[in-house]
Amino acid sequence: MTDRFDIKAGEHGLVRVFRLDEPAKAAQARLEDGGAGLRALLGAAHIDPTHVDLFDTNDLGGLPLSAYLTDGMGIAEETLTDEAARLDAVAGPVVLVRSSAFGGTAQTLQAAHPLIWIGTYPEARAPAPLEGPSADSARGSVERQTAPVLLTRKGRGLLTLLVAALALTALVALLLAFGGRGG
Repeated sequence: MTDRFDIKAGEHGLVRVFRLDEPAKAAQARLEDGGAGLRALLGAAHIDPTHVDLFDTNDLGGLPLSAYLTDGMGIAEETLTDEAARLDAVAGPVVLVRSSAFGGTAQTLQAAHPLIWIGTYPEARAPAPLEGPSADSARGSVERQTAPVLLTRKGRGLLTLLVAALALTALVALLLAFGGRGG
């Protein structure tokens, strides 16, 4: 019996869980040589072993496989609710293959004995952040900064002349206002 999987180009966010029906040492050897042994078992064109985990469930120290998948692989707990008992019954070597192991290569996999497919699970997506961006450059409008006005020598002279003209105009207006009363 074989299990077939069509991997789409650019697939991401899935974790495929397999049980290996062989001793842990033999299973570990399948990841050596760049994952050639696992690639052969899956009939895969491309497998990056850095995105594959292989371990013996007996080495989890009593942690159920379902808990390892939620805590260690980021699979949402509610995704595994119906599968938990079946996953936790798995004993011996398991292989977890993340989508990134396929390197964006479209391919058809055909799992053959001793590799037994258990299930494929989506990684939990982090909720979109609701707060605004944190970088200063990404914030809305920038507060206006007022720089002190520095006048040049010519500008100071013109300002002095303007103040003097206003004072003279005020003085003339006062003299006319009071000068016209005397008489």
